[in-house]
Amino acid sequence: MTLTNKLFLLLLAPAFLLPQEPAARGQRAEPAVEFTTTSNASQVGVNFVVGYQFTVRSPVILNSLGAVLQGNSARPIFGALPATMPVGVWDDARNLIVSATVSASDPLIGHFNYRKVAHTLLLPGVNYTVAGLVPSGGSVLSDVPAMTAGALIVYGGPRSLASKTLEFPAGDSIALRGNYFGASFTCTGGSHPVAIAGRDRNVTTGAVVKLDGSTSFSGNGSALTSGWKLISIPPGSAAALSGADSPSPWFVPDREGVYVAQLIVDDGAGHSTPSTVSITAAGNAR
Repeated sequence: MTLTNKLFLLLLAPAFLLPQEPAARGQRAEPAVEFTTTSNASQVGVNFVVGYQFTVRSPVILNSLGAVLQGNSARPIFGALPATMPVGVWDDARNLIVSATVSASDPLIGHFNYRKVAHTLLLPGVNYTVAGLVPSGGSVLSDVPAMTAGALIVYGGPRSLASKTLEFPAGDSIALRGNYFGASFTCTGGSHPVAIAGRDRNVTTGAVVKLDGSTSFSGNGSALTSGWKLISIPPGSAAALSGADSPSPWFVPDREGVYVAQLIVDDGAGHSTPSTVSITAAGNAR
């Protein structure tokens, strides 16, 4: 299967959550946006969600969500900012694919505090939105004339919505200016291979279970080798994988319970972070 076909299959789903593991060799998390000039914090009298749209130039792994928050006197910001902010990312079908509450005590990179989240695969061709929830009377970063986007994303413009919950920002209903924003994220470039072990599922005890890692891919288009193993099985089980070095091995669950399989792929230049899938077996095969 070609890389193009694999990416097409991946686009059928909004995102995949990958294990929270260190980036592959030579990869650094890169902030999606940053700014360098003096900015203000402006108060808005309603609850609102504010953020921006973006696309990615190649497959990337989102690994933390960020917000501009109070508590650092070194930042060139005037005015009160919140101490915490719920932040989310949506795909173009308005599915919330990852979210977290970012705190001023989280690590600071540039002007943003960042909270680690489960690694989330973002794909080219999808219009994503990242945004944060600001409470009524809260402040948001404003007057940001020199905001710049990182090399891995394409900035698509602001989004905002009057809302009491973290939901998709459908428009600019509270007339926020284009240089208002408060949320962002970091991501790792898509040049290293990405393992995708598939979705968790329920099966019948005693029936053959086929795993599928065929949508795993290498960012540089290289051929992949696969390495599967069962990292957790129910007590008393003797289940073992057949074809563990193929993209699609199989096993037979011989006890009720949860079986966890792990996949790592390698493209010759480096290996992926592990991806896992949970198989829950119950009942008896007929």
